[in-house]
Amino acid sequence: MVVWGVDAKGIKLHLSDEMKSMLEKSNWDHQDTALSIHGPMTLDIQSSFKLKKGQVFLKSRVHSRYRDCADIKKHRPSSRDGVYTIYPTPGTNKTVFCDMTTDGGGWTVIQRRIDGKTDFYRKWKDYKNGFGHADHEYWLGNDAIHALTNKKKQILRIDLVKFSGERAHAVYSSFFVNDEANKYKLTLGSFNGTKGLGDSLTVRSNNMYFTTKDKDNDHSGDNCAVNYKTAGWFNACFYTNLNGQYQENSRKDATALTWFHWGTTWRSLKSAKMMIRPM
Repeated sequence: MVVWGVDAKGIKLHLSDEMKSMLEKSNWDHQDTALSIHGPMTLDIQSSFKLKKGQVFLKSRVHSRYRDCADIKKHRPSSRDGVYTIYPTPGTNKTVFCDMTTDGGGWTVIQRRIDGKTDFYRKWKDYKNGFGHADHEYWLGNDAIHALTNKKKQILRIDLVKFSGERAHAVYSSFFVNDEANKYKLTLGSFNGTKGLGDSLTVRSNNMYFTTKDKDNDHSGDNCAVNYKTAGWFNACFYTNLNGQYQENSRKDATALTWFHWGTTWRSLKSAKMMIRPM
């Protein structure tokens, strides 16, 4: 296999496996390398090697770095739900779960709650960088969320499931998270949701700063994150607690994973998923 590395000095050739063995035993000259860019982070490289007796060996390699799950879906339409590596900025990569089926697919999952095995009552640095595992429960990271929402306007979709099995979802026409200097301030567009599901996010989270147990940026006299063992965008304090404490059954508990305007009560939910996609 021929592998290429790209750095500030140019393109470097690395050889491995059967290709390396063949070239080591042959008299050959590297003829040329052609590189074409089919997008801001996609390289199409073709090289030719002239072997003994004049035979020319051609090797092509496409090296793609997709910005988000929508980018993957665009270039690889048959992609399935699963874990992928994306590049929110040229110098960073993140492992994420891509939802490739819901409403046309191409959704980058930024938060997922399933069974409570991942602790979401964490400090500012954890939420900044992200935590958990993309194939299970995780928070993508506020820096990465900012990078994704800063370059392209995004739609936010939140999928919710009760312990009874009932499902609902909310969609916000736009979703933007500012940078750390601006305390990851949240800006939301208009709400649309499943029949029976009200808007629990806009009233007390829109235009709010991010709060964790070690950084109090809410408008409460206390720290909402500490009082409810959570983290998020809070006023004084919230109507939804998607990063709250996971409960193993349905119960009335404001510290739990909840969405108040789905039956107008603090009823713990079985699962939740936040995901974004460019408009």
